[in-house]
Amino acid sequence: MAGLALGLGLAMQAHAQSITGGLYGTTAEQGVTVEVTRPATGFAKTIGVNQNGQYSLGQLSPGVYQVKILRDGEVLSTQTVSVVANASSAVPGQNDTAATDLGTVTVSASHWQTVINPIDVSTPELSTIYTADLLADLPVSQNSIYQLARLDSGTAMGERYAQIGGASETENRYYYNEFDTTYDVTGMGAIIFPQVAVASTQLITGSGGLGWTSTTGGISSATLKQGSNEVHGGYSLYYTPPTSSLLRPQGNTVVNPATGRPTLMQSYNRYGHGASHYVWGSGPLIKDRLFAYVMIGANEGNDYTTYNSTGRYTGDSDRREGLINLTWNITDDQSLNVAAYKTRDESLDTTESNQTSEWQPDQTTYGSPANSWLKRDSKLVVANYNWRINDDLRWRVMGGTMRYDYKQTIDTSGVPYITSYDYSTNITNWISAGHEWEPLNYYYEKDGVKSDIVWNMGNHEVTLGGEYYRNNYYYVPQSNSAGYMGYELNGSPGWIWTGTQWQWNTNPNLMWDYTYTGGGAFKSEQRGIYLYDNWQVSENVRLMYGGRWDQMESFNAAGEGFLDLSVFSPRVGLSWDVNGDSSLKVGANVGRYTLPMPSTLAYLVGSTTTYLVNYYTVDGINADGSPINAKPLYGYGYENLTPEMAAVSSRNLENTVQNEFQVYLQKELSRGWSFLGQAAFHDLKRIVDQTCDTDGRIGDYVRANGHASYAGLGGGQGCIEFNPGSSIVLRDYLDGGDALQDIAIPNSYLGFEKAKRRYLKLGAQLSHQRSESEPYYFNLSYTWSHRYGNHDGYTNLLRSTNANPGISGNYQFLENTYGSNGNLSGDQRHNLVATGVYYFDNGFRVGSVLRYASGQPMNCLGHYPGATAGTTLGNAGAAFHYCNGEVVSSNKYETDSLYSVDLSLGYDLHFGANKSQLLSIDVSVTNLTNADAVTNRNRTSTSGFDSTTTTGLRPNVDFNTVTGMQAPRSTNLYVRYSF
Repeated sequence: MAGLALGLGLAMQAHAQSITGGLYGTTAEQGVTVEVTRPATGFAKTIGVNQNGQYSLGQLSPGVYQVKILRDGEVLSTQTVSVVANASSAVPGQNDTAATDLGTVTVSASHWQTVINPIDVSTPELSTIYTADLLADLPVSQNSIYQLARLDSGTAMGERYAQIGGASETENRYYYNEFDTTYDVTGMGAIIFPQVAVASTQLITGSGGLGWTSTTGGISSATLKQGSNEVHGGYSLYYTPPTSSLLRPQGNTVVNPATGRPTLMQSYNRYGHGASHYVWGSGPLIKDRLFAYVMIGANEGNDYTTYNSTGRYTGDSDRREGLINLTWNITDDQSLNVAAYKTRDESLDTTESNQTSEWQPDQTTYGSPANSWLKRDSKLVVANYNWRINDDLRWRVMGGTMRYDYKQTIDTSGVPYITSYDYSTNITNWISAGHEWEPLNYYYEKDGVKSDIVWNMGNHEVTLGGEYYRNNYYYVPQSNSAGYMGYELNGSPGWIWTGTQWQWNTNPNLMWDYTYTGGGAFKSEQRGIYLYDNWQVSENVRLMYGGRWDQMESFNAAGEGFLDLSVFSPRVGLSWDVNGDSSLKVGANVGRYTLPMPSTLAYLVGSTTTYLVNYYTVDGINADGSPINAKPLYGYGYENLTPEMAAVSSRNLENTVQNEFQVYLQKELSRGWSFLGQAAFHDLKRIVDQTCDTDGRIGDYVRANGHASYAGLGGGQGCIEFNPGSSIVLRDYLDGGDALQDIAIPNSYLGFEKAKRRYLKLGAQLSHQRSESEPYYFNLSYTWSHRYGNHDGYTNLLRSTNANPGISGNYQFLENTYGSNGNLSGDQRHNLVATGVYYFDNGFRVGSVLRYASGQPMNCLGHYPGATAGTTLGNAGAAFHYCNGEVVSSNKYETDSLYSVDLSLGYDLHFGANKSQLLSIDVSVTNLTNADAVTNRNRTSTSGFDSTTTTGLRPNVDFNTVTGMQAPRSTNLYVRYSF
C-alpha cells in the first residue's frame, strides 16, 4: 500500500507555475529502457534509467500516460499514470504488489481526481490540487477561483477574498497558464476564467517555491483545458433562481432599538434569476500535433433591487465571453500552447433618492432616476513554450498580456448633484438628480514574460530563471463639474470650526460644495531572478536551496520614478522519504518572501490633485436647488497640488519582507486513506506604509535641526512612505529655493514601533480517495491558528477601509499606534472544514461542504481622549484605539462563530454508443440551514464633538450594532451535457 501513494500521483515537482507536469519512478530491472506514451495525443518518448534504476520525464501535457519497462524490445511491465499541471506523478514499480493488486485504482481517472494532497517525496513544496471533475461534484461556485480557498481550513474568508497564511486579502496571487492575472492596481482579485474552462487548480497557503512570483499571501494557479486527438464537446448551464422564501431568501434587517432605525437592511432586497450558458468543444486540428479547446459563454439576467437609508438601486447585467486554447506539439520534445480569452460585461444601474421616508421602502416615494451604463471589457493572451533539449536540459518560456477597460456613460451630464438632509425628519432628499462624479473611463493593462532553464547534473537539478511584468494604469476621477453640493437643514445652534477659529452659529441651515480632480496614467515594473538546486542528498533525502531577487519600480503620471525597491530572498526546503517507499514523508521549508507594491499607490501619492470643500450659511433652497442668501462660512483643501516626488518616500525605504517557516508530515494510513499534519509560522518583519506631517512633528524636527525656513513636507498631501520603526531620510527643499537636500529623522524621535504581524498555524487533515470498492471522496481538515501583532498588512482590516496598500492610516499620528498591539482582524482560532462526495451505483451522488469557523476580533475606535474640536487630533475623528477614553483590547469584541452546511445532489446518466455521452444534473444549496451569524459590527464608539461645548464627545448610538451578516441560503441548478 505504501507505494500506492506515489502511484496515485499529483505530486509536485521542483518546477512550479507550469502548464505541464511530469512523472518519475524506479525499477529493479537491469539493462532496461522506459517508454512513455499518450495515445490521446500520439506522444511517445523512450528514456533511460540511472544506476539506481530511477527515471523521470518532465514537460508533459496533462493527461493519462502509459509507462512501459522494456528490455531488448520485450515489455516487462506496463503501468498507467495520470499527469496534471504543476505536478510530477510517480509510477508504481512493477514489483510493488500493492500497486499491482490495485492497478485499476491507479488507472482509474475517478480516483486521481480525488487525490488533493499526494505524498510526493520529490519536492519540499506542499500544495493542494483540485481537479475540475471533483469541484463539479461539490457544492462550490462553478464560476470563480476565489471560493476554492473555502475548502481549506487554513484560510479565513473576508468580504469576497480569502485571507491566506495570515495575510490580508490583497496579498494573494492568481495565475492562469503560468501568467499572473492578479489585479495589481490594488492587489485584490484578478482576471479570472469560468471553472468550466479550467482543468485543475493548485492552492499554496504558504512557503511556495522560488519559481513563483514572491508573495506574503496565498497562491492560486489554474491550468486551462486542452484538446487532444479525441473529439469532445458539451453544454453547461448554471442557473440561480430569483429571490424566494425557500430557494433564495432575503437577508435580515437589523434595527437599533435605541434609535428605531436599521443598521443593516436586507429584507427588502430582491434579486432576479441568473443563467450562465457555456458551449465548448475540443479535438484535433492536425492529428497528433495540433489540438484546440474552444469555449463560448453568455450570462444573462442578474437584475436586482436593493435599498438603503437614502435610496433605491436597481440594475441588471449581461456578459459574453470566449476562449480558444491551441496546443501544438511541434515534436515529442517541443510544445507551444497559446490561449486567448475575451469578455464583455454590460450593465445598467439606476439610483433613485428617498423623498418622503427614510429606511421605509414600502412607504416612500422616489425622485427622478439617474442611470449609469457600464461597459467592462477584459482580454488576455498567454503563450507557453516548452523544449526538452535533451535528457538533462529543459527550457520553458511564458509570455502574456491582459487588459481591463471600464467605460461609463450617464444620462445626466451637465446636471448637478444636489442633496439635502433635514435634521428634524432624518430624511435625505435628492434635489437634483445628477451623479456625484463625471463619467469614469479607466483601464489597466499588464504584460509579462517568464523563462527558466533546468539542468540535471547527476544528483543535482539546477534551475535558473527570470521574469518581468509591466503594469499600466489610467485613472482620472473628477467630481461633477456642473456641481457637487449638499444642504444640512434645521440643525441646532452650536459652535462650528471655520478653519481658523471657533464661531457660534445660530443659522440652522448650511450648504457645502465639493470639488475634486486628480489621477493620470501610471506605471509600475516588476523584475525577478531566481536560482535554486534540487539536490538528492541521499537515496531518501532531497534538499532544495537557492535564492530569489525581486525588484519593483513605480512611476507617477509624469513618468517620474518614486519607488525602486529590491529584496533578496534566500530559501531552503527539505523532503525526507522516511521509509524509502513514499509511505511517510517529512517536509520542511524556511524562507523570506516579499510582494510587489500595487499601482494604486502611485495615484494616491503621485497625482496632481485639487480637493476643495466650502461651507456656507443659507436661508433656504430655491426651486432649482440654488441657495437663498448664501454667505461664505469657511473652506479648506488645496488646488492643483503637485507633489515633489523626491519627498514622497524615505530615501532608505525598503520593500515588505516576511519570513516563513513550515514543517509537515504526510503518511499513508491504509487503503485510500492518508494523513497530513503541519505547522507553520509567518513573521512579517517590515512593510511599506505612510505617515503624515498633519501634526507638524516632521516639520518641527527639520526646522529645529538647521533648516528654520522649511515650509513642510512637499510629498503627496504632506505625507511620506516609510518603514514603520525605521528612521526617515527625507529629501526635500529644506531651505526653500530649488535645491533638494537630505535629512535623517531618527525613529527615536518619531516613536513608531516596527510593523508586526505574526501567524502561527497547527493543522491536521484526514483524506480518503475514491476507489471502485469504496466509491466516495472525503476530506476532513482542522486548523488552529493565531494572528497577532500591530499591522493587518496591505489591506487595513481594522479600519474596514478600502484596499489602499501603502496607506493603512495606522501611522498618520503617533497616537494612532497606541493600543494597536494584540489580536489582529482575521485572527480565527478554530476552523474546521469537511468535504465529501458519495457516488452511488445507480448514478446518483451526494456532495457536501461543512464548515465551522470561530469568531474574529473586532476593534473599538474612538476620538483621542482629551483632544478638542478644531485641534489636529480632534479633527482626526474616531481613528484611535480608545473607547470611553481608555485603550481597548482588540479582543474585547468578536464576531459570531460561523457554521455553514452546503449540500449538492447530482445524477449522472451515461448513454449512447459505448456510454460515451453524459448528462449530469445537480442541485446545489449553500447555507442549507440559512444560518445568520453576525460577521461585522459598527466599530466607532464616538460620533463627534458636542457642538455646544466643543470639548465633550457624542457617543455613537450605533456603536456595536450589526452591519454585516452571513449570506442567506442560495440554490443553484447545474445541467451539463458532454460527449
